[in-house]
Amino acid sequence: MAKKNLRNLMMLLLSVSLVIGALLGGCVGKETETPTPEIPSQIIESITPQDAFTLIQENKDNPDFVIIDVRTPQEFAEEHIENAINLDYRSETFRDELNQLDKNKTYLIYCRSGGRSGNALAIMVALNFREVYNISGGISQWKVVGLPTIQKIPSQIIESITPQDAFTLIQENKDNPDFVIIDVQTPQEFAERHIENAINLDYHSETFRDELNQLDKNKTYLIYYSCACGGIDRKALNMMAELNFREVYKISGGLDQWEEEGFPTLK
Repeated sequence: MAKKNLRNLMMLLLSVSLVIGALLGGCVGKETETPTPEIPSQIIESITPQDAFTLIQENKDNPDFVIIDVRTPQEFAEEHIENAINLDYRSETFRDELNQLDKNKTYLIYCRSGGRSGNALAIMVALNFREVYNISGGISQWKVVGLPTIQKIPSQIIESITPQDAFTLIQENKDNPDFVIIDVQTPQEFAERHIENAINLDYHSETFRDELNQLDKNKTYLIYYSCACGGIDRKALNMMAELNFREVYKISGGLDQWEEEGFPTLK
């Protein structure tokens, strides 16, 4: 009888151990489970000019859609697709300027015939941009199929110049009422430092384009931003070209480069 009771007790203990083991095993399994993060898929494609035009029309009022012309500023000034911004693929700061853009927006890029924009597309893949389209054949093929461009007014001068050339330009126009220096920083940045006699028009203001459009387009303008970051000064330059300003110069590298080369600012 004692042996039977002992055997029953051992069987009970074994059953309890198995139940506890199963429970513990289940808890451990749950604690070590880690959810697999969802990696958003990239959309990186070359598309025809016709499909690019359709994409532009579908995104006309979309602030998260950006067209980038990766040719030189001179090529851009001559002719470009409406509302495009210019980031020069051959510029030393090209990759850095790209890297400062919002990678979650949708981008359409192009060059003259597809070579530079193809290389730019590869850079944007490496920088983890979410959605980028490249126009096959570039602006050349775009024009072949009869799609519209913004063309430079023959007498227009739209250029990037060095701080040294900008300083010379300022000295040559010291007493010229038709020469205007525009600082496109925020009012706070302008208050901290600016070039003497500059006026401040904040690029980030909602009224910036309207303020530009009210200026005398026949005067000569020199514009600058705090740095080359984000291409703000280049975007302002492009905007003034589209608004048919006659002569506009931009300081390459902005105030940072200006000061680095020893030229004065008011602080």
